[in-house]
Amino acid sequence: MSVVAVAAPAAASGAQASVQARVAKCPKLPAGVKEGKDVRCYAVRQPLRHGRRPDDQRKVTIGVTRAVALRHTSAPPLIFLSGGPGEPNAQNVLAAVKPKQPNALSSLRRTRDIYFIEQRGVGLSRPELSCEKEMKAATSIPGTDAEISALVIATYEACAGRLKRQGIDLGGFTTAQIAQDLDSVRRALHIGRADVQATSYGTKVALAAAQRNPKWIRRMLLVSTIDPRANFALDAPGNLVRAVNTLNATCNLTSCRTRYGNLREKLDAGIESLAQAPLTSPAAPGQVLTAGLAITKVFSAFYTKQGIDQLPSLISAIARRDPKLLKAGDAGATAGLVTGQEYSVLCGEELSHLTAARIARASASLPSYARTFAGTQTTLGLPAVSICKAFDRKPQVARPTGLSNVRMPVLLVSGSLDQVTPPSYAAAVRKRLPRATSITLPAGHSAVNNVGPCGQKLVVAFFDVKRLPQCPKQRRN
Repeated sequence: MSVVAVAAPAAASGAQASVQARVAKCPKLPAGVKEGKDVRCYAVRQPLRHGRRPDDQRKVTIGVTRAVALRHTSAPPLIFLSGGPGEPNAQNVLAAVKPKQPNALSSLRRTRDIYFIEQRGVGLSRPELSCEKEMKAATSIPGTDAEISALVIATYEACAGRLKRQGIDLGGFTTAQIAQDLDSVRRALHIGRADVQATSYGTKVALAAAQRNPKWIRRMLLVSTIDPRANFALDAPGNLVRAVNTLNATCNLTSCRTRYGNLREKLDAGIESLAQAPLTSPAAPGQVLTAGLAITKVFSAFYTKQGIDQLPSLISAIARRDPKLLKAGDAGATAGLVTGQEYSVLCGEELSHLTAARIARASASLPSYARTFAGTQTTLGLPAVSICKAFDRKPQVARPTGLSNVRMPVLLVSGSLDQVTPPSYAAAVRKRLPRATSITLPAGHSAVNNVGPCGQKLVVAFFDVKRLPQCPKQRRN
């Protein structure tokens, strides 16, 4: 992203910015999307550590993409915050400016600008804390979960070492710093009052930013909300069990039960079988399905509607050790994260509280598949403890988790099948917000994207201050 030294045009009235945004050349755009007319990109320099002494001149650059409104109205701009941590905004921008199908972002863009503000270390921001180089170099094919964990740990140890040798202070990549970036970048772009939409990890950033300075936020939509008082990493095995139980209960009410049987029992039996002997096949030489890889497939499937629809057949295939699984990708795999940034953030926050003993205690009473998940999952399980030693992040000082300043209208949307941020997180946050509404949709993670047109209408109605539609099987928390 090359930068041109031109101040960004005002997008709305607001406080005078103390930091200037610079117009930047956008990365390669798809056919039909014109830079300047449809999208504009900016770069905003920020302190590596907000609030540090004046002689600390270390900086990071925050990348911003503005999806220009098709028709400007009185509607305030929308600031969109992605998840992760470590999720770039490229796919979200495309959803707004060149959608494959109608969605909430493309609908909102009809009447307002949308600003996609990258997290520091991600996407258009610099430096980018990518571990892609080390991941590409990891070419060996492990045959057991222990070998897979060792390879992953070694890969991220190498990445952390390289980032530190490049002089990157990983301690500057925290939720608190990202939340302060949001307010500073907003002022640099001359954005006054605005709406905020955030998903997953972005909800944690949004709540921190709103608590710090709520005056500029008109309305806030939080999808797959993280409760600041919870630890979603330590909770992860139990949250997966809750999602599987909900899936099984839903299956029991339909012909799914007749076709697939008890999904919960099948999953446990299948994972135990793979733990005893990983699946291999002469027809797929060099490929293996371990218990850890199998439960990761199940976990990933909860991210999308397509993945959830395929879960009964996926679980049945695991139970019968179907060789076709050796060639099948993750049904609901998420878009790639910038994993160096992901670990830099999490290792100083949620993951800093994980130890082998705590993971064992938290999962001891859970089904076999959940214990396998806890022992093998590289971001939320036991391998992350070793990875975080390489990133050498000091635990963040515990900050107040009160939300007393967050008094604007807030809509919290959860998925009944969310395996990461269950509806109970949103319900707990709602109790601490005076003007919040919390609803649960029959979907997994990022629920508004996985319930069809109703999710789109729900988002648009909330920001247009209209009556919210009632989606099928929706319930209020």
